[in-house]
Amino acid sequence: MRFTFDKTMKTLSPLFVLIQFLLATHTIASDYLGEFERLKNSANDKEIRAFLTKSAETEKTNPDYYATAGNYWWQLSQSVSITTKPTEGDDLSVRDQKSGKEVGSISTLGQTNPEIPKRALNILSEGVRRFPERADIALGLAHVQQKMGSQSECVQTLLKLLAFARKNPELLRWKKNDRLPAEASKFIPEAIQGYSAKLYQSGSAESDALCASLCDATIEVFPDHPFAYNIKAALASAAGKQDDALGLLKTAHLKAPNDPLILLNLGDAYMKANQHTKAKDSYGDVLKLKDIDESLKEQARDAIQNVEQDGGGQPATRHESK
Repeated sequence: MRFTFDKTMKTLSPLFVLIQFLLATHTIASDYLGEFERLKNSANDKEIRAFLTKSAETEKTNPDYYATAGNYWWQLSQSVSITTKPTEGDDLSVRDQKSGKEVGSISTLGQTNPEIPKRALNILSEGVRRFPERADIALGLAHVQQKMGSQSECVQTLLKLLAFARKNPELLRWKKNDRLPAEASKFIPEAIQGYSAKLYQSGSAESDALCASLCDATIEVFPDHPFAYNIKAALASAAGKQDDALGLLKTAHLKAPNDPLILLNLGDAYMKANQHTKAKDSYGDVLKLKDIDESLKEQARDAIQNVEQDGGGQPATRHESK
C-alpha cells in the first residue's frame, strides 16, 4: 500500500502516528511472547532465565514481559523441593516406613529460597505501577500477595484495579493487550469475588474488615453485579445483623433473580427472620431453575422439608460460595 502526502504537510497525522506506534508495539510484544513460549516449551530453565534477565532491560515498555516473567518466577517458587533437611515451618516430613524416623522434608522451592517468590512479587508490582490498565498483571500480583499472606497489600492492589475500572473501564486490557475476556462489569467483580470469599472464610476480624472494604468498593464501581452484596450479607449475618443481611440479599436477588445460590441464601435469611412462607417460596424458586447443579436443588428440597416439618432450625450457611 502506498501513501501520498500533500507537499505542504510538515508533520504526520497524530492518528497515523498512533496507529504506527500500536502496530510496532504489537509486533514487538508478539516477538517477545513467541520467543518466551519457545523457550518455555523447551523446558530449558537456564535459557529462560537468561532470556528474562535480558528482557528486564530490553522489554521495559512491554507489559507482557511483566506478566510472563512474574508468572514464571512464581510458578518456579511453587515447584516441589525434596531434601534431606529436617522439616521447618509448613514443610512436609519424609519418614522411613520401617523406623518412622524423619529422613527428609518436602517443601516448595520458594520456601527453600524466599528470593524467588520475592522476585515474582517485585516484577508484578512494577508491572502494575507501569501498566495499571493490565488487569491480568494486577490480578496476578493480588494472587501472589494473597498466597504470601499479605492480605492487606492484596486488597490494596484490587482496590487500585477497581479505581482504574471506575474511571476508565474501556481501557482495561488483558494478555497481549487484548480486551478483557468478558465485559468489565462482569469480569472484574467475578474475578475479585474469589479474593472476597477467601477473606470471608478466614474468619478473623482483620480479614472481615478487609473483605467489607473490598465488597464496598466493588459495589461502588459495579452496583449492578450481585456477588459483593451476597458476601456482605454473609458478613452481616455472622455479626448477628440479620435485618441487614436480609436487605443485602434482597438487593442481590434483584440484580440476579435466577441465581440459585442467592435464592438459597435469601431463603435462609427469611428463615432467620421467621418469614417461613417467603423462605419456602425462595427455596421453591431454585427448583424451577433449569441447567443448574443438582446438588443445589437437593439443598432446596432439604430446606423446604425443614420448613414444612417444624418451620425452624438453623439453615446451613452457603454464602461463602459466592
